[in-house]
Amino acid sequence: MAKFDQAIGYILDNEQEGPTVDQGGVTKWGIAQKFHTDVDVPNLTRAGAIELYRIEYWNPMFDGISDERAATKIFDFYVNMVPSSAVKVVQRSVRLTDDGKWGPKTEQAVNAVQDRQKFYDELTAQLCKHYCDDVLAKPEEANDLLGWLRRAVKWPTEN
Repeated sequence: MAKFDQAIGYILDNEQEGPTVDQGGVTKWGIAQKFHTDVDVPNLTRAGAIELYRIEYWNPMFDGISDERAATKIFDFYVNMVPSSAVKVVQRSVRLTDDGKWGPKTEQAVNAVQDRQKFYDELTAQLCKHYCDDVLAKPEEANDLLGWLRRAVKWPTEN
């Protein structure tokens, strides 16, 4: 099964230490005040961010993914977008109905993938499509598109 301690370094490398201000309000280590009202985001430490990611993001769903690279990549875009949108990207990549809810069917489909590279390519394509569709729907986010696409095509190295 996938390992949080290996994935979190990749996530934090993709997130700014901050704090910065974006559409989620004050954001540090990828943790947005808008979505974490109980967290003192401007003073969030790296250790605090790691623990929040472990409890609120990793533990509910990523432990069950058998492919370390896939788990890390899905975790990465899960923290970068609305979680239900991230799950839909995964579901489309494995040809499931995209209801946006992570459950046993989604996890089993990800774990059952035989051609890993084909899955990685499809996940990347679906991510790029999502980000482009997002900008078409919200042109004010156009300045973020290039960074999102760079992140979409970047994959963690194999361990």
